[in-house]
Amino acid sequence: MVPAGHTGPVELRDGLDFARTNRWSVLTTIRGNGLPQLSNVAHYVGDDGIIRISITAGRAKYHNLLRRPWAAVHVTRQDFFAYAVLEGAVELSPDRAYGMLGLPRRSEAEQE
Repeated sequence: MVPAGHTGPVELRDGLDFARTNRWSVLTTIRGNGLPQLSNVAHYVGDDGIIRISITAGRAKYHNLLRRPWAAVHVTRQDFFAYAVLEGAVELSPDRAYGMLGLPRRSEAEQE
């Protein structure tokens, strides 16, 4: 887990472990105009290290991910005084239940 008072990049596995502590997150995708779009979502981190998020094909975030398959997931601790951001390439699954975010390339965290 991320040590108290830590800021900056953390090991990927620590970021994923942190994301397992709270299933609610903010998904960031990139709109067609290059600006970010943020969506409140529920996520699941599998044993394989893939973050899975259910999305609907008609939503803007789906179209953003088709156009640019990259996303970031911002997860906070329940008290809001610690967070982790995991980002990486996205793979959209043909499974209609889940859009899959691929294994993140970077992880950042801050904890008070």
